[in-house]
Amino acid sequence: MRKWMQRCFMVVMAVLILLPGSFGVVTKESSVHASSTVPDLTVTEILANSSGDSGSATDSYEYVELKNNTGSIIDLSHYKFIFWYTPTAFVTWDLTTSQTLAAGEARVVWIKNTYAQGKTLANFNAHYGTSFTSSTLYTLDLGANGGLGNTGIKKLIVATDAGAEICIAKFNDRIFNSTTMNEDATVENSSIVFEFPDYLVDGNITMRKTAVNQKPTPGTVPAPPNLWITELMVNSSSPTDLGEAFEFIELYNNTGSAIDLAGYTIRYYWNHANLADYFDFNLTASKSIPAYGYMIIWTRGTQSSGYTLAQFADHYNLPSTYLTSSKVYEQTVTQTQGMGNDGQKTVELRTDGGTVVVSATYNDGTTSPGSTTIDTASDTSVTYGYPVDGTVKMRKLVSGQYPTPVSPYNFYNGQLHNHTKHSHEGSTAVTNTPANAYIAAKAQNGDFYGLSDHSERMDWGDPNVANGEWVDNKYQAGFATVPHQFSAFAGFEMTYNTDSGIWGHANVFNVPWIVDRLDTIGGVQYNMHNLWDDLAEYPEAVLQFNHPSAYWGDFEDFDYYNQAADDQTALYELHSNALMQEHFDKYFRALDKGWHLSPTLNSDEHYEKWMQNNDRTIVIAEANTPEAIMDAIRARRTYATFGDRDFKLIFEINGKPMGSRLTNPGSALNVSVMASNPTNDTISKITLYGPGGTVIGSQTYSSRMAHYAASIAPSYKYYFVKVEQTDGDWAVSAPIWVNDSPAMELTMSTQTTATADVPVQINANVKNLTGSALSNVLVEFFKDNFTTSTDNYAAANKLGEVTLASIGSGATSTASSTWAPPGGAGTYTVLARVTATVGGISKSVTGGIHLPEIYITEIVANSPGNVGVTAVEKDFYKAGDYMDEDYDFVEVYNNSKNTVNLKDYKLKDTYEEPVDIATDFYIPAKSVKVIWFKKTGSTKTLSQFNAVYGTSLTSDDVLELYQTSTKRPSNPLRNSGMARIELVRDSDGVSILQARYNNGTNVSEVYGPVGTHGEDSSVDGKALKFKYSVNGSYYMEEMASNLTPTPGTVDSDQIAP
Repeated sequence: MRKWMQRCFMVVMAVLILLPGSFGVVTKESSVHASSTVPDLTVTEILANSSGDSGSATDSYEYVELKNNTGSIIDLSHYKFIFWYTPTAFVTWDLTTSQTLAAGEARVVWIKNTYAQGKTLANFNAHYGTSFTSSTLYTLDLGANGGLGNTGIKKLIVATDAGAEICIAKFNDRIFNSTTMNEDATVENSSIVFEFPDYLVDGNITMRKTAVNQKPTPGTVPAPPNLWITELMVNSSSPTDLGEAFEFIELYNNTGSAIDLAGYTIRYYWNHANLADYFDFNLTASKSIPAYGYMIIWTRGTQSSGYTLAQFADHYNLPSTYLTSSKVYEQTVTQTQGMGNDGQKTVELRTDGGTVVVSATYNDGTTSPGSTTIDTASDTSVTYGYPVDGTVKMRKLVSGQYPTPVSPYNFYNGQLHNHTKHSHEGSTAVTNTPANAYIAAKAQNGDFYGLSDHSERMDWGDPNVANGEWVDNKYQAGFATVPHQFSAFAGFEMTYNTDSGIWGHANVFNVPWIVDRLDTIGGVQYNMHNLWDDLAEYPEAVLQFNHPSAYWGDFEDFDYYNQAADDQTALYELHSNALMQEHFDKYFRALDKGWHLSPTLNSDEHYEKWMQNNDRTIVIAEANTPEAIMDAIRARRTYATFGDRDFKLIFEINGKPMGSRLTNPGSALNVSVMASNPTNDTISKITLYGPGGTVIGSQTYSSRMAHYAASIAPSYKYYFVKVEQTDGDWAVSAPIWVNDSPAMELTMSTQTTATADVPVQINANVKNLTGSALSNVLVEFFKDNFTTSTDNYAAANKLGEVTLASIGSGATSTASSTWAPPGGAGTYTVLARVTATVGGISKSVTGGIHLPEIYITEIVANSPGNVGVTAVEKDFYKAGDYMDEDYDFVEVYNNSKNTVNLKDYKLKDTYEEPVDIATDFYIPAKSVKVIWFKKTGSTKTLSQFNAVYGTSLTSDDVLELYQTSTKRPSNPLRNSGMARIELVRDSDGVSILQARYNNGTNVSEVYGPVGTHGEDSSVDGKALKFKYSVNGSYYMEEMASNLTPTPGTVDSDQIAP
């Protein structure tokens, strides 16, 4: 156990730093599939920087506001506050007085510190204009002790008297362990407002900062207004002149019912110094904002004259078929432009009766309110968050934004997998630092950036190094973060290699600790299961599958799916290099296995070229803050774009964005894909994909903007899109999932057949999962030659079809194909698609089976050393585990109906260069041969091989192949650590299969007990047995290990029955 207990100790003692609050626009639409349980008591507001009486600077009236979220009365005397006033020191404040909170009630706890001594309840009420009584205000009298404090990171824990932590609220926490930060409490008599965030994983108790430096509302948790102003575009350009033709106001309906805008008025105050200077824009036409939906008010001044809605849409890089009249209210105004650019201005939405519903101000907060233009750069917008102070004034979040009319989200570009010298790999230059990496990302106009140095090398795996590399990464991320401008993330990369089961590489974000592949638990190696178990304790944690491939690892063919792991494994990293097609194929594979993954594209940079390419991960988020970016990632709202950092992609089904999970969507899915390229690159094709690589539909284009729309049946469990450009650039979206209960289950199997040239009969076994019989179930078979990237289910690939007349509820029926590959041999995957009508809706499932013409049936990688070993060798190895490795072998079976020549193949062992089979060696149909993989220069003979294994094989049965690797001349097949043995075609370099061992949790099948990688004579000379998989994987299915070798003999359970 290297540091397991140390990490558990850290959880108790360290201040756990979460990301700064999103301060964003939280909508009903954005709160998808959340499952967090709200704590019984939550902190909703903290005021840590109050004045005293008569304007004195003393903090006399600090308070904490609590809310009872239960359906019962809560007595505060059963609770206490644990206040961490520095990263390493805390004090406990017991709430000893009995005072009850009714269900749903908020209660203010006055932190009566040393400055408040002598102050009364009347003083408190006078200070805040409240009317609390002794039973509605809880006074926590600290005597001469200090209070909340304004400077440095602070953490307040609400706990029971027994010590159970109920809720956590933090402030001044953007920079890790900072003792000088005060940004959340800089304005005197202003409060910090908190809300409870929803995560997919339950167990969170940490509140999120919604807003800081706000007007205090002690004792009240204000409800936001029904209509919001969420975006203002006040300085647009014009396609033909300097006019401002396309100004707009974006409105949001925060209710569950449509709201008709007829009867409302926009009031525009153009002179802040005189509120009598305004224009009214009466909204007389009847047009409704959908429930939790958006509407654009296009303020058409005289400079908008002659311009059409199609031109308005084009100006904002949206096809006119996407931004239609149902989303835009065209309001003619009499002045030259709708809203001015110079000086402080205010826009109000009023009822015709004069009630102010909501307002938004821009160009405010300066010393020159009459002339400032701080928010009005050309063709950029100002975004707003809902008010939290009991007023109707929207909170200005940020200006200078890319305009996104009728969308709650914006497009933020960045990357989430890069390195510095703290990975101790690549550049070790003193300039290869986290600080410089974030600076470089900003210089490349990145909106966010994530570093993920290797956990086993960062501080050499020890998270407790004082002022170490892990601490520096976290500190620099906080320092580089500027809310609404740049979000920095410090995570780590878990890099499982051959010595640790080669699960794959994974990035982890939003946890306070690091673990690595060298850790052990109870003497057993720390594996992916352990990592997922640990992440479940941190609901905000996010994991990314990094570049999954046969080479780097694909998490055991994505087999270890479970709901908890899926909830936090949000991202799947594509690559733009030669492995792109494999990564794309494995993306289907992971989604087909049930994972809910959103694509990313990163650089995996080790040499200081941070963000210098044009590959990007685009996160579609409500705001550019670390929490809002991570919220979008958890909601799977990302897309990967190759070669084009400004590419815009909107994928919706039934109005819901990419990443959504649709439950019972009805009989039709209305698909909308909007793609645009502001820099005029030409879009050539949009393809809509379903499971297994099924192409649902596609369309070609020749324009910088494209809009694909289709209405389809909800036949499949997920859909995503790929957009291609004529210059070779592309983008891949996150899926949208359909969460209906599955109607059918498809499994594949094979059996022998007497049909000429047909290797095996392929069976599609269809189980009816519904409560009634299914009729006329169509089963279609398709071939995939295992190398193409075209539609696997294209008509040209169809082999045939079978209709199953009826399948009873819970019953299984089988459809079969006896397709003969051209020439009677070759490696293919045969796919099946099953379609049935369920409740009047067409439903489909897909599957497949990989059929290599030859496959591996047995491996001995740690061959016995008791034959031909000299006395000196015996003395050297002592215990009899001589491991001379002279008799390693790979047994190969010909699964076709034709003779196969092994000369057409190479044998590859893990990371070594393939060893060419240079001589003819034939395997007759349905027979088995042995590849004896010998040491470099070995003089062992076939008779000695036979003596070792008790066989009588001839040179026709055994191919003698010599190790050519200079790294392992005396170790033909890898036996220490994970290994994969491949057969690689000479014709195209394609690996047709892999037989793996020592992988996943079975890290020492041929060399030592699990987790230790030590020597173990009990496995010396033992064999592993394989058969080919029937679940569509090209990995051989391991049947058993630690067996007595039987070279040249294949068992009946290894071949088709």
